[in-house]
Amino acid sequence: MKTTVSTRIPKVIEKSLKNQKLFKKDVWGYADTNKHVVVLEKAMGQRTWIEIYLHEHLHNFFPDLPERHVTKLAGILADGIWKKGYRRTAKKTKTRKK
Repeated sequence: MKTTVSTRIPKVIEKSLKNQKLFKKDVWGYADTNKHVVVLEKAMGQRTWIEIYLHEHLHNFFPDLPERHVTKLAGILADGIWKKGYRRTAKKTKTRKK
């Protein structure tokens, strides 16, 4: 089986996905491969955010990859990144000059 690979970096949007009726179950994020957008739940712990971030990007880069492979690979990558000490940092806010 030949796998399609996308090289376009998707835009990441963070917002609340609670109470959205997009899917049959609660989701932490989703990838819109047509628009090259990754939407992530904004209320997640750091380790979970890393794994879901990678998971949804894998969907964009490899849209034909089965879900079970995406889930396994995202978990392996997230574990390695987490063990190396990488953490998500807060976004810097712009301060106004007075």
